[in-house]
Amino acid sequence: MNTQKSATVVIAGGGTGGHLFPGIALAQHFVEKYGAKVVFIGTSYGLENKVLPKLPYTFKKVWIRGLQRKINLSNLLFPLRLVVSLVQCAIIFAHERPSVVIGTGGYVSGPALMVGLLFGIPTAIQEQNSYPGLVNRLLGKRVGQIHLTYEDSKKYFAGHRDINISGNPVRNELKQVDRAGAARKFELNSDLLTLFVFGGSQGARGINNTLLQALPELAKVKNLQILWVTGTSSFAELSKAAAKFERVTMHEFIEDMASAYAASDLVLCRSGASTLSEIALTGLPTILIPFQFATDGHQ
Repeated sequence: MNTQKSATVVIAGGGTGGHLFPGIALAQHFVEKYGAKVVFIGTSYGLENKVLPKLPYTFKKVWIRGLQRKINLSNLLFPLRLVVSLVQCAIIFAHERPSVVIGTGGYVSGPALMVGLLFGIPTAIQEQNSYPGLVNRLLGKRVGQIHLTYEDSKKYFAGHRDINISGNPVRNELKQVDRAGAARKFELNSDLLTLFVFGGSQGARGINNTLLQALPELAKVKNLQILWVTGTSSFAELSKAAAKFERVTMHEFIEDMASAYAASDLVLCRSGASTLSEIALTGLPTILIPFQFATDGHQ
């Protein structure tokens, strides 16, 4: 995509790290290569609300929220949320005058792309998964460019004239951290083998429970330490249950995944799209446990 110097790039996507972190990787590229201004559009509900305020990008929130898969009265608000979010995006675009709008998936990308198309702004989508998400499937044939991770995904956008197999963008910092410094950050011993366990940006109950049951056996491996990301909802309970075990370091959430990977020798995790790309870059041996209820079978 041709992005001129001092252009404004709007990136819309979030809810989970799978949609957010590729957007951050794109933002790093546009700033470093083109000197662009990057404006993220997200919500107050997703992971972006926790991560983006700490980064040097403009962050605008809209009211949209994804439909709940179980019967939920909040779903009745979806049409109103969509209309309000369209108006909010229109106001943001009128002020920021973006040169391009990029959707990285999740419901928040929908209104941003729709307003971009309405205003005649160049638009693009970036799809992390082999089976595209709902918003990308609905709007993919109307946007200007499509950037896919997998060749097999082309069939979902048959007839589009500008499809690119670009891979899944990965943040720069994943290539820049040394093991010793990373180990110090997490108070780990750099001379021991480190098992890094996590379940994605929201944790994974199945992995957490299985690891807790396995701790008595793992504790017998004298040269092993565990770096464990539990997710926010389970952290207090699991921390208490695992307190008697040595060489187990626990966190609710880790933003600095670059350091976590650098400190590790083996990874046990879910198989989200961004996770797969990051692990491929780091070259770490990994045990993948797909989440069987992931939306559209993405894992």
